[in-house]
Amino acid sequence: MTDYKYRILVPVCSRIQQVLVGNLVEKVKLNTEERSIMSNMQTEIQASEMKQTDVKAEEESDPPVSACHVNRRLIPVKINCFSQFFVISAVFIYMNPILAQSGLSASQLGVTALVTNGLVTCARLVSGPIMDRTKRKNLMIIILSVITAAAILCLLGLPKERDYVMEGRIAEGGYFVAQLHQDHNVAEHNFSENSSQEANICWPITASECRISNYLSGSANHSGFDLALKFQSDTGWTATYSIENVNEPTAPEWWMTESKNANIVVYCSHVCERKNDSKCLSIHNERIKAASYITFVISLALRTIFACSQSLIFGLLESITFGALGPGKSHFFGTTRLIGLLGAAFGALFGGVIISLFSREMNLTFVQFSSIEPDDRYTMAAYMPVIVLGAGFAVGSSMSSLLIKQDTNKYKLKVLEAIGVAFRSIEMAKCMLSCLLVGIVVSLVGEYFTLILTTEYGISHKFLGLMLSAIVMAEIFMFFISGPLVSRLGPSLCVSGAFLVWTVYFATIASVSNPWVLVAAHAWSGLAFPLAAKAILHQAVALIRDKYLDVEVDPGASMQTITNAISLGLIPSFGGLIWGVLLTYLPARVLFVVAACYSLVVMICVPLISLVTNKSCFR
Repeated sequence: MTDYKYRILVPVCSRIQQVLVGNLVEKVKLNTEERSIMSNMQTEIQASEMKQTDVKAEEESDPPVSACHVNRRLIPVKINCFSQFFVISAVFIYMNPILAQSGLSASQLGVTALVTNGLVTCARLVSGPIMDRTKRKNLMIIILSVITAAAILCLLGLPKERDYVMEGRIAEGGYFVAQLHQDHNVAEHNFSENSSQEANICWPITASECRISNYLSGSANHSGFDLALKFQSDTGWTATYSIENVNEPTAPEWWMTESKNANIVVYCSHVCERKNDSKCLSIHNERIKAASYITFVISLALRTIFACSQSLIFGLLESITFGALGPGKSHFFGTTRLIGLLGAAFGALFGGVIISLFSREMNLTFVQFSSIEPDDRYTMAAYMPVIVLGAGFAVGSSMSSLLIKQDTNKYKLKVLEAIGVAFRSIEMAKCMLSCLLVGIVVSLVGEYFTLILTTEYGISHKFLGLMLSAIVMAEIFMFFISGPLVSRLGPSLCVSGAFLVWTVYFATIASVSNPWVLVAAHAWSGLAFPLAAKAILHQAVALIRDKYLDVEVDPGASMQTITNAISLGLIPSFGGLIWGVLLTYLPARVLFVVAACYSLVVMICVPLISLVTNKSCFR
């Protein structure tokens, strides 16, 4: 019995023991798992609390940038950007008229555009990595600003040689008879009320270093001689001069055989005008003498130094701004550019007013010869005050550079890496084609419209400053709405819309002369470039974001550098030369008609090219 109980109790006890031990082990396991879970939860909670603490610390140290928030670290940068844009609109916009006053032709201005824009393109692409490694960016900005101011002031030293034109014929006895054509003079207000039939003309008493050319055939004779006034007719419209101090003895024979009773034009380097006679009617016979090779080389060097230094300054400002904002907030760089555009508006407006105040009035009573071109009137413009003002702002911008604080963490654009990734697709080829087409129009508008409007159109610099300000204000308006338009309509349609704006603009200024209509047309044209630039940048950034890039690379910054270098540097270098050569042989209005036809063709072709390439890629 005892043995039986033992046999029964042992298995039961062992079973009970196993069950108890198993339950105990399970409880221990459960407790261990619960403890591990609890510890993990506590770790996660602590980590989340630490992250929140870090985020709060970041927010306290660097508050989020918004449209209403002012980043104090960027205030000196924005002041500098305002000043630099002021310098560009006050001086560089008038660069071609300033150089034209020194005798540079339209073709020579095109050559300066070719060289300058080409070097600026290289500076934009090559200097990016160099400027990013620069530790003292503010010191570099100060040095470049001083160089800019020096180059601007050197423009005052450019030689401005003049020719004094007299038109007439060679009469019997070897006399030169100068004659003003009363019916040819431009407008009735050019004469006094009592001078419709008889006029007391301020004929030059003497003229020296003269040369003669046939007005009809264009043949020239470079023999030097002097003129001395003998008498003038009773009506005052004709004056007779004796020819003296002829360098070549055979020259009078050539005049008598080839130029007798033929219309000829005499160019003299110096004239002695009648003094202390306010009652006589002045002759507008001053004409710009063609620039020498030395003047051309100096002008090219000064423009190149000015443009390259400005390009490097903007590269440094962009690097500092992107570094302060960081990759996640780089789209707020547009606010800094917006401040710069306001500086451009003020510079254009004040520059035009100052030039008009210091220039000789265009509505003075005067007479002129028929051989004087309308574009010779811009010899009256005085650009010296605006040059001094621009140099002062360039130096003043260097003062604000002392307050610029830059990060020790360098913000890398890595433009070359972006180029290597982006140029492997058809989409990027379309983007670069848009840059090319836009750059051709920009080269005409940016290089020559101030020269054309002040010469062939006779627009005063007050109105010209108003036009430039209207363009900038329209660009600021388009700055706010270009993004939504590109997102909704697409890049191709927006580029086509920009060329529609340019087509209407060129067609308008080619057919009208009213200053207020021209102001409205230029305000309309200000809508084009921001829309086209935003569309091109949107297309490039959307493309490059699909490719592999380093995390430190900001697509917007990198592609903005590339597209600006092409649209504003590489293409305008060739476009400026092409438009300059065309302007040498074509009137300005015909040139604008050509530009309108070009814009119309591009407006139609851009969507078609995009449609065809999209279908081919889909297949």
